[in-house]
Amino acid sequence: MDITTFDKIVLFWHQRIDELLLQKGIEYARIDRLSNFKQIAKMRSILPEDALIALVSKQWVSILDMVKDLDNGTDVVPHNVWREKIGDVIVYMILLDALVSERYDKCLLM
Repeated sequence: MDITTFDKIVLFWHQRIDELLLQKGIEYARIDRLSNFKQIAKMRSILPEDALIALVSKQWVSILDMVKDLDNGTDVVPHNVWREKIGDVIVYMILLDALVSERYDKCLLM
């Protein structure tokens, strides 16, 4: 892939991730942007990070199936679906960083 095309993809993701974080933040978060993971964690007696990993695993399984289909030549998934799944995983990784950062900040305060 040439540099210009790659740079266009990078720019696309910068813009898309900003949109997703804003959109999902409005949709899912109240006061605490990480509250859904914390509530799931309490209900399941697990860590908020584990709750996030469980949720993002659904996306990974879907992506793995899509990769298998692509490899087998049976790919019927449009590119925009790939981008939706990939974007979700990127956003989850940013949220995981936020959860971990919050934990480290709390540890530093103790």
